[in-house]
Amino acid sequence: MTTPARSGRVPDRKRIRLHRVGTLRAWETTIHDGIPTSTVARTLLDLAPALRPRALEDVIAQADRLGLFDLVAARRCVDEHPRQHGAPALRRVLDDLEGVGAADLRSTLEVRFLQLCDDHGLPAPHANASVAGFMVDFHWRGTKLVVETDGFTYHSTPTAFEADRARDQALTLAGYTVVRFTYNQITREPEGCAHRLRRLLA
Repeated sequence: MTTPARSGRVPDRKRIRLHRVGTLRAWETTIHDGIPTSTVARTLLDLAPALRPRALEDVIAQADRLGLFDLVAARRCVDEHPRQHGAPALRRVLDDLEGVGAADLRSTLEVRFLQLCDDHGLPAPHANASVAGFMVDFHWRGTKLVVETDGFTYHSTPTAFEADRARDQALTLAGYTVVRFTYNQITREPEGCAHRLRRLLA
């Protein structure tokens, strides 16, 4: 629950998580199913302190797919609350997306992989790219390198396992190098992943 009040009674923490903000403009609120809520633009500003840049970009992409993202409103939020914690981070993400658009990501693991590339100064790959007739997780344009991120959600069934291997073989025959990174590697060994990626790209 968001409130502009800086003081007052604290509700039961087990039932309500209170988020106090200094200012909440009238245009930053709306009504959804009869319940007062913050707008998408204001919600992005409030989420910004808790999310890494790529995760914030993914939230924007999801809002955009639902037809709920308004760039003008998001910039207005940042401009009217420049000192709010998270405003600089949201401004940077919006600047980076200007004229480009958010990456079309399908999983949290893909978000983590892009953030890994950013954190280690690696060139950003094209996400969910079409390569040799196949949709792949990541591809660096101008290279023959393809990276697949193996999360449990999309690769847990026998059918998915077989389809993944058949695609890897077809891409290899087409001259591509297909490298798979697991959830544990990306989340627990980011330095090692970055080192191997740098060598592969070189």
